Amino acid sequence: KVINRRIPGAKILKTSRHSYKKFPSIEYIVSKKGNIEVAGRLILDKNRLYKIEVSYPKASKTTAQAPLARFIQSFSL
Repeated sequence: KVINRRIPGAKILKTSRHSYKKFPSIEYIVSKKGNIEVAGRLILDKNRLYKIEVSYPKASKTTAQAPLARFIQSFSL
C-alpha cells in the first residue's frame, strides 16, 4: 500500500520478505509509467525505516540486474 501511495500509477511486480541481519526487510520491484522499473529494499530497524532504491529503464533490466544487486547489497547498518 505504501508503494502504491508513494508512486502514483505504479504496479508492484514482485515483493518478498527477508531479514537483513536481524531486521525485517522487504524487497520489491515496481513498474512505473514511462517504461521505468524500480527495485528496492525496505529495512525496519526498531522505529527507523531505511529505503534503498534504484530506477532503471525496462529495456536494460537484464544487463542492470548484477549492478543493481551489488548496489543494494552494499548497504550496511
